[in-house]
Amino acid sequence: MKEGLSSLDIYYLLKELRNRLKGARLQKFYQVNDTLIIQLHIPNHGTNELLFSLNHIALTKYKIERPSVPSNFAMALRKYLKGKRIENIKQVEFDRIVVLETKDYELVLEMFSNGNIIFKDKKEHIWSLMKKQVWSERILKIHQDYKYPPLHKNPYSSEKEFMDYIWEIRKKDRDRKLINLLLNDFSFGPVYSSEILKNAKINEDVLLKDVEKGDIIKIYDVVKNMKNRVLNPKIILDKEGRYVDVVPFNLKVYKNYDFKEYVSFNEAVDDYFIGIYENINSGKALTSKEKYSLKERLEFRLKSQLKKKEEIEKKIKEKEELGNLVLENYSKIDYLIKEIRGRGLDVVKDLDYIDMIDYKEKYIVLKINGKKVKIHYNENVGKNSERYFNEVKKLKEKLKGLENAILETETLIKETPEKEEGKKKVVALKVKDKKKWYEKFNYIFTSNGFLCVIGKDATSNEVLIKKYMGNNDIVVHSDITGSPFGLIKEIGKNKDFKDKYKEDIMECSQFIGCRSRAWKTGAGNVEVYWVNPEQVTKKTKAGEYMGKGSFMIYGERNYNKVDLKYAVGFDKENGLIHGPEILIKKKTNVYVVLSPGHDKAKELSKRIRAKLYEKANNEDKERIKHINLGDIAELIPFGVGEIVK
Repeated sequence: MKEGLSSLDIYYLLKELRNRLKGARLQKFYQVNDTLIIQLHIPNHGTNELLFSLNHIALTKYKIERPSVPSNFAMALRKYLKGKRIENIKQVEFDRIVVLETKDYELVLEMFSNGNIIFKDKKEHIWSLMKKQVWSERILKIHQDYKYPPLHKNPYSSEKEFMDYIWEIRKKDRDRKLINLLLNDFSFGPVYSSEILKNAKINEDVLLKDVEKGDIIKIYDVVKNMKNRVLNPKIILDKEGRYVDVVPFNLKVYKNYDFKEYVSFNEAVDDYFIGIYENINSGKALTSKEKYSLKERLEFRLKSQLKKKEEIEKKIKEKEELGNLVLENYSKIDYLIKEIRGRGLDVVKDLDYIDMIDYKEKYIVLKINGKKVKIHYNENVGKNSERYFNEVKKLKEKLKGLENAILETETLIKETPEKEEGKKKVVALKVKDKKKWYEKFNYIFTSNGFLCVIGKDATSNEVLIKKYMGNNDIVVHSDITGSPFGLIKEIGKNKDFKDKYKEDIMECSQFIGCRSRAWKTGAGNVEVYWVNPEQVTKKTKAGEYMGKGSFMIYGERNYNKVDLKYAVGFDKENGLIHGPEILIKKKTNVYVVLSPGHDKAKELSKRIRAKLYEKANNEDKERIKHINLGDIAELIPFGVGEIVK
């Protein structure tokens, strides 16, 4: 069982916490035996508590009992650090030493069995510390200069240093085990040392005298990769459900163990060490005053989300009212703007309905029907009204995302028992790679692997055609107002693509049709056409103007009539998939077909997941059960429809 964080654990933990803690303001300090509780205020996250313990650090969600009278060490920290901001939190070399930095002072945590917490200034002068310690080569006490303990070898200094060091030790201590060198000299600890050798395919019992330079190269490659693993934090459990270890990513050494999975490594570390204190120390060092169940945490999250929803809805109403007030008072505001432009601000500054004037930002605030309306006098009335309605649009998009999150939380609450029994394996979520250019749009890959990408609105239509249309593409569109523009990339490279790739053109055409306004009107089918790139232009006849996202099409159009049938499915390799029915049914047997309808995404997504669950085999049912309902809701065209198959 892990009793303290290793150097690699600390590396990943600080990588996660660093940005969150930077800029936080220190408030109060409490000492509970060998643990320091640091109360701090994190911008946009409120008051939090950071645990500085001799075996771990964590931003904790637990309420920890603390003494009624602070220790002398805690009082000293309050005196000098209260109100100071955290500038950085770092690991010293690759060791179990963490330094929390403010502008003038540093708090050093030495995470050893006989460790310490030292408060010093930038000149290394010790102002206070948790406990006085004296060794022959090192003294830790007030008014002494601080000196780091002997550090372990840093495996990440350079490849040459790493290899040279092992080779030199091999010459001096040939009968020493290689795993002991990784464990002690490089501070990897027993688990990660074993994992390194397992990944390098080297026996754990091998002696240094039997190690070749090729083996050291393989070990270094694994070591280097250990610093760049994809996070998948979890607590490792034994067969009885007891805590064994906490790790930031998957380890081969724990391949056959049960586990409890987390989104953040910090939360996993927090739960693990609080669990150890409760189960092993019987509250000797730390006791949890209040520990929330998963259901309670979800209910708290839902309450917070509903409050946020209420706030956004209130803002939407306010902004819509202000936008309408501008339009309702068009003549009055238009007159004011013209007066200001013609004669200057002096002509309006004494009017009783002028609340304020901002000369720098060039706007005035009017009092209309008890409301305060901001008017930018260098813009016309329409532009001023548009400002408010653009804010409404952004707020509604934000509200949509929040509603999806609320839907998912409500579902999780229903699925979570009052008491959490047993430890179940949770299906791991895939980590998304860096977005590709086409992921900004709606897109599918057709049966023959062609990328079909379409715009989401007028702006993305404009960008898609102007920036991404190539000579070997074809352009797909519909005559219906509000239809997106689409591209089938590189399909034109083949001269007889019209016949050879007819099914790909139909798939993209159905995709366009389902994503057009035809879906909202409840139509059963729609005509979609394709043209060559040279037929698409912004050029118009004299006196005509093409708005954003609109283009002129010249020459012959190739029409296809398509049914408005959209499918949401599941396959083992990609998980949740979606697209036109004629494409999805070729990829999987587990799918649901939608057509235009009036069922809202909130309820429809639940039924879609239930249908997919029914159709799936036992192996896939567990994965489908954990699909985020918000992810399904986002796939439903225009957020409405009905299940037809």
